[in-house]
Formats: sequence, C-alpha cells, structure tokens
Amino acid sequence: MKLPISTSLLIALLSFSACKTTKSTSEKEVAVESTPAAQSISTTEVTWTDIKTALASSSKSKKPIFIDFYTPWCGWCIEMDKTTFKDPEVILYLNTNFICVKFNAEGTETVDYLGNNYVNTNPGVKFHPHQFAAAILGERIGYPTFGVLKSNHQVAGKLVGYLKKDQLILSLDPFKE
Repeated sequence: MKLPISTSLLIALLSFSACKTTKSTSEKEVAVESTPAAQSISTTEVTWTDIKTALASSSKSKKPIFIDFYTPWCGWCIEMDKTTFKDPEVILYLNTNFICVKFNAEGTETVDYLGNNYVNTNPGVKFHPHQFAAAILGERIGYPTFGVLKSNHQVAGKLVGYLKKDQLILSLDPFKE
C-alpha cells in the first residue's frame, strides 16, 4: 500500500523522535539519547570528581579531563559556579565529553601525576599555587583557569578567565577525543 508523502514523513518523524526523550529545564529543552550510557549522564549538575579518580577513569574511558582550578576566595570562580556550570547545555556538554575535576589551586592534597608527587609547599598562603596547578598551568596563574588533559594525561591546553556558556563550549570543542 502506498502512503502519501506527508504521511510517510510523519511516520519517519515519529520513528526518529521515539529514539530520544527530552528533559525539560527552566530555560530550554535538552535532548538526551535514551541509551543506558546516556541516561547515566547527569543533566542537572556537572559531575565533579577528584583528580586521582579522574586520572584512573580517563585511562579506561578514553575521555579527556577538564580541570577547574579555583580558589575559595575567587569571585569569578564563584560566579561561574552559579551561572555557567549551572547551565543545562554546559552540564550535558561537560558530562558527556569530559571527566570533570574541581581542584582547589591553593589546597593541601598530595597529587600523584605522571609518577611525580605534587604538594602545596605553602599551604594557607593566598596567591601561592599548588605544585600540580603550576605543573599544568604554568607559573603565572589567575583564577578561574581551566586545564585540559588528554586521556593519556598529557596537557592538552588551558583556558583562562570567566567564560559564559557559549565561550566555554566553543573553547573546549577542540579538546574532545
């Protein structure tokens, strides 16, 4: 039986839309594939982890690592947490394409990275970065600054300063693997 073209198009569109579900957000709708892997990706908040877990996960998943180097006193870091990192598109983009780490660039944890131990040699001193932050970002660090590591843990690049949704996504696109 031959169907009119408009009926065939309608059937095709309904078939295609059955492959996806949408989650409504206050600002817009975000399409999410209904595969088991995609459903485990949070669309409500960025899934932050620690650097040790990220390094182990990245090797297995072959995903690059996005590191938010922040300090508790940094006003622009706090603003990004309230705005950019709350945007549904940013959340989905980061959680889909990267393993995400929040790293206090003046914190006290010891980091084992590429066989070296990195510490903060002056903990509690403002404007004195952790050795790991300096190793990834270089000696001149402002906040917020973001580092990207390839899935083999080599430095892929860095982004500096407050970034809005579109700026962040556009800047990170070249680092997706």
